[in-house]
Amino acid sequence: MQITFATNASEGLHAAALEQIGHLGGEGTLLFLQTRKKGVQRGVAGAKQVYGDDLVQVLLWTGFTYKAIIERSQRKLDEMLTTGTIISDLTKAAHDHGDGGANIADSSAAIQEVQAWFGRILADPKQKDEGADEGPESVWEPLEVNGVKVPLCRVYRGTARPGDPRAPIPGHIYVQGVKLGEKVVEASTNGRWKAESSHKTIAKDILRSWLPVGLYAQYVLDPGITAHLVAGKGAGNHAVAAGVPVDPEAIRKLFKIA
Repeated sequence: MQITFATNASEGLHAAALEQIGHLGGEGTLLFLQTRKKGVQRGVAGAKQVYGDDLVQVLLWTGFTYKAIIERSQRKLDEMLTTGTIISDLTKAAHDHGDGGANIADSSAAIQEVQAWFGRILADPKQKDEGADEGPESVWEPLEVNGVKVPLCRVYRGTARPGDPRAPIPGHIYVQGVKLGEKVVEASTNGRWKAESSHKTIAKDILRSWLPVGLYAQYVLDPGITAHLVAGKGAGNHAVAAGVPVDPEAIRKLFKIA
C-alpha cells in the first residue's frame, strides 16, 4: 500500500538555509502539512479540557535521524561554550523572558543538564537510522507523496495494540523533521497550558531554542483528516502561498557551525 497525496512541482526556496541543514547528512526533502496538534489534557477527572490543540500549517525539512540533530546540537553548544559568555547570556535571556528570579547558578545547571541529556541520547544504542527496519517484512513503509519519497517519514501498516496508548496506529503517518515555519490556522479554544516552571527549566527551554534541536518536530498524521500534504520543491511555494512565516537567515545561523 502506498499513501499518496496531490502535490505541485516548482522551484525550491531558501537554498542557503537548507544547505546548512543538509549538513546533517542524507537526502533532505521539503514537506508541507496541515494538521491539528494533539495538545494536552488538564483538569480533574470528568472535567478535563484540551489545551494547545491548534490547527497549524507547517513547513518541514526531512531526511535525518534524531541522533544526527542531537550531534549537531552538541557541536553547536560546544562552540557557544568557547565564547565564555553563554552563562551570562542565558541568564539575561531568562530575565528578558520574564523570569526575574533567574541567576547564574540556574543557567550553569541548565547547561550541564542539557549536555548530559545529549550524552545519554548519543550513547543509547537504540538511536539508529529510523528507516533501517523498512524491508519486505517490516511493519513500516516509506511515506510517498505523489511519487516523491519523503525520507525517514513512514506509515505504520502493522496491527493495532489495544491498551497501549503509545503504540503506533495502523494507517497513520509518522513525520519528523526540522520545522522551518509554522502558521496557526485555528487557535486552540482553551489556549495554551501555562505550567509553573522552575528557573532552571526555563533556562533549559531557552538554551534548546538556541540549538538545532529547538526546531526538531514530529507529528502523527491521520490521513483521513489531514487536509494538505505536499512534498518536494513544490512544498516551499505551497508554504509561501499559505503565508507560513519562514526566516531562512535565522535558520542558517542556528545550524551554522564555525
